[in-house]
Amino acid sequence: MMELKSFAIVATLPLVMALISFVIKLIMERPGATDVYTLSDEQGRKVDVVLPRHTPSEERIAILNAKAQELLQKNFS
Repeated sequence: MMELKSFAIVATLPLVMALISFVIKLIMERPGATDVYTLSDEQGRKVDVVLPRHTPSEERIAILNAKAQELLQKNFS
């Protein structure tokens, strides 16, 4: 009888893991999900950059670099 309980637990474990993975994926990919990046300079000025979670990596890098350059330009102005 103990072997049957152990088998039942082990047999349902992949199903439970798949369900947890599915729920996490739904939460992470929900519409309107965003990532917030905070950039700061030496004087402590901060700029928050909010990007949609589905922004491609290349575009994300370009936007963050542009905001960093703006922050540096304000620093030297």
